[in-house]
Amino acid sequence: MFGLNSFSHSYMVHVRSKDCRELTTGFNTDLQVNLDAEIKKRDQRQDIHISLSSAEIPVSYYNFSNNLDNLNIYVDGSPSLVISEGNYDIYELVDLITADATFPYSALYDENKGKVTLTNTDVSSHTINFSQTNSRGLSKALGFDREDEVVASGGSTTSDGVINLSTIHTIFLYSDLGASNVITTENGNYESILDKIPVKVAPFEIIHYNPYDTAPFTTVLTNEAISNFRLSLRDQNGKLLQMNDVRYELSLLVEIHNNDTNDLQQAPPRARRSLVSSEREQVIESIEERPTQSQPLTTAPIIPIQSVMPQLPQIQPQLPQQVKSTPQPQSLPKSQPIEIPPPNEDREPELTEEQLNQRSELTDALLISTLLDI
Repeated sequence: MFGLNSFSHSYMVHVRSKDCRELTTGFNTDLQVNLDAEIKKRDQRQDIHISLSSAEIPVSYYNFSNNLDNLNIYVDGSPSLVISEGNYDIYELVDLITADATFPYSALYDENKGKVTLTNTDVSSHTINFSQTNSRGLSKALGFDREDEVVASGGSTTSDGVINLSTIHTIFLYSDLGASNVITTENGNYESILDKIPVKVAPFEIIHYNPYDTAPFTTVLTNEAISNFRLSLRDQNGKLLQMNDVRYELSLLVEIHNNDTNDLQQAPPRARRSLVSSEREQVIESIEERPTQSQPLTTAPIIPIQSVMPQLPQIQPQLPQQVKSTPQPQSLPKSQPIEIPPPNEDREPELTEEQLNQRSELTDALLISTLLDI
């Protein structure tokens, strides 16, 4: 397992297609990347992780091309329908099929069902070779299964499935680096795929990829170092993209992680209930430690204030020599005594020390039961 604590250091590798050497003639999507600054592990207990950080790829490839082998449909064992390379919508494609003089069928598109119907316009029957290797690409785009069909004169056949003119809907970034954690459903299962790039823009627009377009993921490599490696952009069927000489850019994030599990052991996260239980225990302990009536509070000895105050000299007041006599106030009548009512005999008697202790324990028990309901 690799967590945040396993991270050691990282590098960002920016790749421009124009800076790299083509490994397949005519395809700048099959490149050799050469780094003068080698990236390597500092310790044998480390692993190299690599991921696609960003990409800017113009959609300059065609949905119908020789490279994809989806320009033909064979009839009676020979090439018949041939379309030119390019991007087509279904209405343009239906018009091309109908206008082809060598193809003895007209085409009609059903908007409601998304299917195409081919009608034999010749005086004789013909076999459409949907199973022929060169026919499979275009037949699949039109929704026909890979099975030959004999259509009589004036007869018709309708596609088995709906049309799919998005012949390239995913781009895979391949490399020749040793990937140890990428699995596919193809034979062999393990593939050196760094990432999958979804195609979400129209032809002649630019794909701006970031790792949050898919689930953020890093490929763990078996390599000791990275200096020279191969990159290729392929479709969902493993075919190289034909970018028609348009350039693109990729950015690769390379991270070095420690794989020493002894340094990565972490305490499992505690659930909310366990946190609450811990808080309850602390409160209960504080309550149990609180002094009761039978346990008087310990107080510090009382220090007389005279012991800390400085001794001041006694000052004798001096009276003036002559004091004028003041008239004596007139005598006031004696005040009458105030009657204090006797104590109420119904007043509750004072609690004994044992009763005070019981009341304190009851209060603590109620407080604990309240906390247990948190």
